Amino acid sequence: MGQQVIRSLILFAALLFAGVASAAHPYDSACRVSIEHGARQVGGSGVLIAVEGERGLVLTVKHVALRAGNPAKCNWAGQVCLGQVLAVHPNADVALLVVTKPKNVRPVPIARPSKETGPFVLVGFPGYDRKTMRYQVGDFAGLSEKTLTVTCRPEKGMSGGPTFDRYGRVVGTVSAYSKFKQYGYVGSGDALVELVGQ
Repeated sequence: MGQQVIRSLILFAALLFAGVASAAHPYDSACRVSIEHGARQVGGSGVLIAVEGERGLVLTVKHVALRAGNPAKCNWAGQVCLGQVLAVHPNADVALLVVTKPKNVRPVPIARPSKETGPFVLVGFPGYDRKTMRYQVGDFAGLSEKTLTVTCRPEKGMSGGPTFDRYGRVVGTVSAYSKFKQYGYVGSGDALVELVGQ
């Protein structure tokens, strides 16, 4: 157990120093997300995965986005970009937003996760502190076509935040956690690739 924690911390430090060398990339691609659903506002996190012209594509989770067409707002360190929910996956907890392109924020490529691409860094803005980015590091625990399971539990409210693999690629979005085990669940796998590929 102790060696696993040390190995995860070493990887996290390596990713962090690599990020500092390239303007905090990929972590600065993560953002706070706010969705309007009627009179209700839902908050979560997201990550910029593509830009085209003056638009940016943001990956988040279905239980934050709720449905296509909902107005969306993404906030990168005070830079607010408006848009809407573009698509939600019919079965998996992944969704896409389209917003105005943020300035000086680079998108992060997506990839399918595997046991060999872990450990994984979960990033997001928890509900109790929407201004501070939090991190957890976990190893591979399992993978289905819709969900990556990792050996760490994200904080409540981090939903939609990116999960990065050891290469700094986005392999999923923080979705849920186990109340009984130290596990986190990430909307990922083939479902993520299907949705982004639409």
